[in-house]
Amino acid sequence: MTPPPHYIDPSTPVFDPATLKKTRYEGKTLLHATAVNDCFGIERFSMMLNAGLKHYPEDLGFLFQTNDDGETVCELAFNTQGIY
Repeated sequence: MTPPPHYIDPSTPVFDPATLKKTRYEGKTLLHATAVNDCFGIERFSMMLNAGLKHYPEDLGFLFQTNDDGETVCELAFNTQGIY
């Protein structure tokens, strides 16, 4: 699966941290998308989570933000990435 057309890599110098909070693709935030999509891998998920924790520590890096189906990033990461 290819990234959404408006996808911004958080390692790029022009990265806007607000992208983590407001961008949605098919009902998922960027962190949700990286948690469930194998083509991104655990490295991309880790990079997005670290960016969320750095810029939004008060939101715990969006680990408990829900998607349109009511699933949290944390739940999806445990279930799809095998994170224990």
